[in-house]
Amino acid sequence: MYKMPAKTLTLVEYPSLQACKSVWKHPKVSDEDRCRVKTYCDRAIENGGSVSVDYNTKYECGRYYVTDASMHSACPMPGVVRATLFSDTEHDVDIVNCHPNILLDIMEKHYPGGALYPHLTRYVENRDEILASFQMKDKGVAKALFPIIMYGGSVRTWEKEFELTPKDYTLPPFVVEFEAEIKMLTTIILNNPAFKSVWQSFWRYKRDEAKEEHERKHMKKGKLPKNAPVFDVDDFDIHEGKKLSAVLQDHERLILEEAMKFAQERGVCVTSYCYDGFQALKQDFPPAFIDDLNAHIQSTDLGCRIEFIIKPFKTPLDLGDIKESERFDMREFEMIDEYSAKKAYFEKFHFKCIEPPCYVRVNKHSQQLLTLNAFPKVYNNLTIPSPPGCIFPRTSFTGRWMEDPEMRTYDNMDVLPPPLSCPEYTFNSWVDFPITEVPLDPTADTSRIYKHLDYTSNHNPLVKEYLLNWFAQMVQFPAHKSLVAILLQGEQGAGKSVVGEKLMEKILGLDKMMITSRLDHVLGKFSDSRGRILTVMNEMSGKDSFASEQLLLDHITAERVMCENKGIQSFQTKVYDRLIASTNSLNSVKIEKGDRRWMAVSVDNSIKNNKEYFDPLYKDLADEVVMRKFFEDLMTRDLSQWNPIKDRPVTELSEDMKELNADPLDLFEDYLRKNQLANEEQTGAELYAMFKEWWKQEGRNSDHLMTRTKFGTVFKRRPNVMCKKGSSCMWYSLASIQNEA
Repeated sequence: MYKMPAKTLTLVEYPSLQACKSVWKHPKVSDEDRCRVKTYCDRAIENGGSVSVDYNTKYECGRYYVTDASMHSACPMPGVVRATLFSDTEHDVDIVNCHPNILLDIMEKHYPGGALYPHLTRYVENRDEILASFQMKDKGVAKALFPIIMYGGSVRTWEKEFELTPKDYTLPPFVVEFEAEIKMLTTIILNNPAFKSVWQSFWRYKRDEAKEEHERKHMKKGKLPKNAPVFDVDDFDIHEGKKLSAVLQDHERLILEEAMKFAQERGVCVTSYCYDGFQALKQDFPPAFIDDLNAHIQSTDLGCRIEFIIKPFKTPLDLGDIKESERFDMREFEMIDEYSAKKAYFEKFHFKCIEPPCYVRVNKHSQQLLTLNAFPKVYNNLTIPSPPGCIFPRTSFTGRWMEDPEMRTYDNMDVLPPPLSCPEYTFNSWVDFPITEVPLDPTADTSRIYKHLDYTSNHNPLVKEYLLNWFAQMVQFPAHKSLVAILLQGEQGAGKSVVGEKLMEKILGLDKMMITSRLDHVLGKFSDSRGRILTVMNEMSGKDSFASEQLLLDHITAERVMCENKGIQSFQTKVYDRLIASTNSLNSVKIEKGDRRWMAVSVDNSIKNNKEYFDPLYKDLADEVVMRKFFEDLMTRDLSQWNPIKDRPVTELSEDMKELNADPLDLFEDYLRKNQLANEEQTGAELYAMFKEWWKQEGRNSDHLMTRTKFGTVFKRRPNVMCKKGSSCMWYSLASIQNEA
């Protein structure tokens, strides 16, 4: 496929070497960014403080992008990291209100007079006033609306991107007029021959990109079959707003190229290209340089409205906030050379276990068991410098560590939450709830959470109190199971999953929860409840639960289970998970008379799919400050007199489910008494004939009717049944109600 020629650029960056040693470890650097930031920092350390960065455009025109996507250079890296690495030694030079000014410059040059673009002119010249009219605390969010409109988006696009509702801002009438004007200006620009080659180049690039994706989608074994659908070039197009963005970005690049050239001619060391700006070393930056730069750019054909400023960097990261690693990082490990230091780092995350015999890899929230054979294969890339005289420069770390008599070793492993104590020879994988790390704000508003529990309990205060106590017991006494499972029944969209999945997520952490819609994930051979405090079973169905009734009841009460990991000898471990299930159906689990294991609740469906209700609720559930206050509420509830089994309120749903699951022979006995047949002696044949007739009257499935032999065998063993053997058959009668009582 034809590849369009790209423009290239190379600059040299000079980050802070001291910050490079650790900035990538900072908790505010996301895992997605951490690897690329670390690669960049490693390169800076290796090169003594400098990093050469290559850039290229993706097609003949447009912006420059960093060529090596494996690292985060100054251009694409997160702003707080960039500030940490460069703010002490460099200036961040930026174009003010870049694309609106570029567009206005283009219009004034090609269509002077201003009659076509009064609203664009007003926005450029009165931006602060217009942004203030949105009445938003963060003007940056309001500012983001205008580039979105320029690139073909709308107010709805902006709302979705920033998770806004119309209540979050006041939309000035100017926006509607601005949007209409931009659509007209887009058409004018794209029809101007001066810009046609730019947007057509962009169009070809996007077309080729779409064609490659189309072919990749239909490839089989690395080849495109002859019968594969043909990519229809005639049907391909892109939004007009994207074409305009290509025109503006190309003009932006031309301005930056001229600006950087001017800076270098004046002796200013330009270190990084940053789309609508650049970075430069402070030591080479004359005080009047910005004024000279603006005068120069405004004297060219590139734009009389272009203005560069020195933009403040974001607040640098506090490197003192860096905590010890929570997971094993192979690259960090390889930065260490001496065996003793490598061993100390490695053993923060690994140990050998005797029972079951395996190696264990741990992080703050989980453990992975590795077989004795698999372990050295997993880490065969970990090395240490070879001893003097060895022909190989490096040798296996794991080979030496596995023979080390002082390696970190435990007899066994278990999960032992408070108040349980842990023997010295046992590895305790319990970690406290993550919400405890959030400072308590006693004024945080938890009212929406309690309101939702009103709906969940169908406005029954006893049920709501029970649910609160059930969750409170979970966090106050994590080592003691409640022995009662919660069943929430209601229509889709009524908020059942809010209670099951979201209510405790920030408090417990996802590592202490299992969320699934498959019962075999909970009860299957290789299911693993170690360390779980809450199991959430979505869309519970009677088809699955009835078939696994006893296993399900055992899971609700089990305190120890056998844990089976593939390739690892099975071992016994303690479990603490409580079960909460949701369902749409009326009879999803078998609740019978005398049940002690289920608390069934029908939720209020009146808020079903109510976005205005659920959006603020979800925000609260995701807010650590709000959830820290709710956690405190749970921790301070008095449970000294609460019994999860005895204190279950009687609910209408529970009674209905008991009736649905009633023993047919119980109901048949009631039928006999109701028809005054209880005390009359009946032969087995007569009684079975009556049972068949009753079964038919009840409309029950004839395929499920028990045989006469089974009926006789089961019926005679019932506590209220009296039977005696006659000369040729068995005679049956029922004890009187008085006797039964």
